[in-house]
Amino acid sequence: MESELDAYLGYEKHGRRGAETASEGHGDTPEAVDASSSEKGSGELPEAQEKGTGRNYRNGSYSRKVRSSQGTFDVTYPRDRNGGFNSAILPKGCKDICGLQERILQLVAEGNDLRSSARIISDLLGIDISHEYVSLTVKGYAEKLKAWQERQLKPFYPFIFIDCIYVQFRTERGGVTSRPVYVVLGIDTEGKKELLTIEMNGTAESKQDWMKIFDSMQSRGLKDVLFVCMDGVTGVAEGVKVIYPRAITQRCLVHMVRNSCKHVGYKERKEWCADTKRLYASPDLDTALAALSDLEKKWGSKIPSGVRFWKDRFNEFVAPLYELPKAVRHVVYTTNAIESLNSSLRKVVQKGCYTNTDSILTCMLLRGQGVQATNWQRKAIRNWPTIREELLSLELTRDICAQYMEVTA
Repeated sequence: MESELDAYLGYEKHGRRGAETASEGHGDTPEAVDASSSEKGSGELPEAQEKGTGRNYRNGSYSRKVRSSQGTFDVTYPRDRNGGFNSAILPKGCKDICGLQERILQLVAEGNDLRSSARIISDLLGIDISHEYVSLTVKGYAEKLKAWQERQLKPFYPFIFIDCIYVQFRTERGGVTSRPVYVVLGIDTEGKKELLTIEMNGTAESKQDWMKIFDSMQSRGLKDVLFVCMDGVTGVAEGVKVIYPRAITQRCLVHMVRNSCKHVGYKERKEWCADTKRLYASPDLDTALAALSDLEKKWGSKIPSGVRFWKDRFNEFVAPLYELPKAVRHVVYTTNAIESLNSSLRKVVQKGCYTNTDSILTCMLLRGQGVQATNWQRKAIRNWPTIREELLSLELTRDICAQYMEVTA
């Protein structure tokens, strides 16, 4: 930092600038004349003089406490008379040279609570911090949350997955209740996953809240969506069509298998799931219809309500799936893509109860961005080149895909 101050002032410690020496009447020594002519000829002045501050000199130093990976220690910080010097090594206001706040945010993103994060920092870095400091660090990140929620989205996503998870929330009266967190995951035109939004509204998942989220994404630049994959929330499919008329909605069939298991005894569930999987994993519709007939023959007398469950929903949710090519069908038949993300988000909020929505959303955003940065941005989803070509060639989707996806010869 002393060297930085030398460059800032234009002379070394215990030295004088040649031009100033000459101007003060101490004689025109050869060194003074050379220094003076050098400054005038080059047109370059020290940074302190470029700012129009006039003469500027050293003004001693002061002590600053700094946190590092080796603990907390005092640093002697030099200063100038005009107070304009700011070290690039240790800028003004910086008290942390070990990335402490980044490490705290990383620990929180990995699911550690406030006290655990403070204890880990103390054990690993030897820096004693309170859980209140950790809380303030997370709260400071909340400003980035708002900017992230209002950022512009890409105009087109071939696939988006929507789901809702519930977290424990402490009310003003001290009670504990479950509140919904709405999560939207997208796959862009390069086949890479992206967390589109995380929002917390109302006390239960509803069509109205989902409509607000779709409307918000549209206002942020999302013009078109091809497939919207979801579980069975009443009215959401119709709501999607209002905002994105060209979108194709697909019910998660894995959720339907789980719901049908409610009619089946525990010992028979494994066999039941294997038989129902043939309904949506068959190569074509005729084979799927044959599988439905076999399901009725085998289980009709034993589990009539379970068989009726699939027969009532087959034409609406299963049969349209076979209008799609195999690779595309494999992407949209289930919401497992967002289920794995939700599992990761739950790890962050599973300890304790939260008292405000910003804390919940900030912790989830930290986790989501960490997953996105380490995994999603490295490569596209499996079999993306084939999926892309099928979307561009399928009559149902090729027009909208041609608008946003580059067509290769």
